[in-house]
Amino acid sequence: MMPMKKTTFPGTILILGLFFIIFLSNQSDSFGLEEDLIITSSQVNLSCFNAKDGSIDLDISGGNGNYTFTWTGPNSFNSSEEDIENLEAGTYVVSVSDDAGNHGSESITIIQPNELLIESFTSSNVSCFGGNDGSISAETISGGTPPYQYSINGTDFFTNSTFEDLSAGNYTLTVQDANNCSISTNIEITQPDQLTMAPATTENVSCFGGNDGSISAGTISGGTAPYQYSINGTDFFTTSTFENISTGNYTLTVRDANNCAISTNI
Repeated sequence: MMPMKKTTFPGTILILGLFFIIFLSNQSDSFGLEEDLIITSSQVNLSCFNAKDGSIDLDISGGNGNYTFTWTGPNSFNSSEEDIENLEAGTYVVSVSDDAGNHGSESITIIQPNELLIESFTSSNVSCFGGNDGSISAETISGGTPPYQYSINGTDFFTNSTFEDLSAGNYTLTVQDANNCSISTNIEITQPDQLTMAPATTENVSCFGGNDGSISAGTISGGTAPYQYSINGTDFFTTSTFENISTGNYTLTVRDANNCAISTNI
């Protein structure tokens, strides 16, 4: 009988088959497989710049048993609640785990609108002492959440950004956006000093029926220079003296650059 020849096969022998790995608990008769948790989040962003009214709500699915939450966020924020509120702008990270060791994490960013700013406004002062032709107009508004509304001194808000028929005084212009965020600025409406005239000087007619009389306006103050002068409401002139006047009653009127006027009877 011939001896059996030994044959060697190089390489690796693979054993094919299907294996099941079952984790048994010594605490109970049940068992489970580890799985990631599914985290669904909804958020409310800040209504105004630098507000702290953001919030995040979570909805967790999957896993096994009670959930544990660990939140971190800006300025050393931390919480163990499922849902968090009164948040400032920034990125918040939550880690969720359950009793079976399943886990998941999520990163959520709370955003805020740009700062609401009154970049420019125009104002028009009262033209005459005691008048009410001043105005304020908001010109350029930025940030916040349009559309904007406007108010003077905390009264009603309007979509029109111009306020007219204002008397002299201090005013607060307030701009409010769609989220009721607001910004204010103080504006002064001024008026010229009261237009006054010192007593006029006169020269009477020297002879009966003559016309060599004259009237000269006294010193003018207040109002807005330069001034013009008129006798009996006729044409206005830059000269303050009227000559070749006959006997009679006259009204001397002084008018300033804004058409404010003062009169005296002579």
